[in-house]
Amino acid sequence: MAPENANWLHILGFGDPKQGDWAKVRAAQLAVVQRFAVVRLVISVLASCMVLVTLRPSMAGWMLYSWYGASLLVAACVAYPNLKDRQWSAALASRSDFHKETLRSIVSALPWAAAAILFVPKGSPEQLIGIWTIVTAVMAGTTLSLSALPFATSLFISICGAGLAVGMAMVKMPLIGANAVGYATALILACFA
Repeated sequence: MAPENANWLHILGFGDPKQGDWAKVRAAQLAVVQRFAVVRLVISVLASCMVLVTLRPSMAGWMLYSWYGASLLVAACVAYPNLKDRQWSAALASRSDFHKETLRSIVSALPWAAAAILFVPKGSPEQLIGIWTIVTAVMAGTTLSLSALPFATSLFISICGAGLAVGMAMVKMPLIGANAVGYATALILACFA
């Protein structure tokens, strides 16, 4: 049960209420993240494979395979702390524990933003829409699986949405870029609903 005097700064991990035990609430939030660790890893691996399959026919092999390897490495490194102890059940969690997951969320967004910026300008229109679809699906999946940490989720979505917007601007498709920003904004609002 959250302390009665909690506000959004406490929920986002930027402070502790003077009364109540917020460490228990943070532990419960991190337990949800722990529970969805496998789901998040599977989403990242499958989406990386989809990018590879979508772009392989026409993309420079070294760039595509380098991105693919980096995205799998990032997904594994981000998932490892949550997967190494599947029986984790801490009763208390500090703000430091909380923000370690926020940092992992930022790192896990970087390959998706990079995919949009690196590959959208070099792909065909069909591949461009494929990248847009894959990245927005990852954003939606992360919203569902990481929603217990609204700040971490909103940072992930912001980075991915910004990458899509930049990629679409590079190919002079501002409407699709604006759509990515609007979609990211809607998902961020859903995190705080």
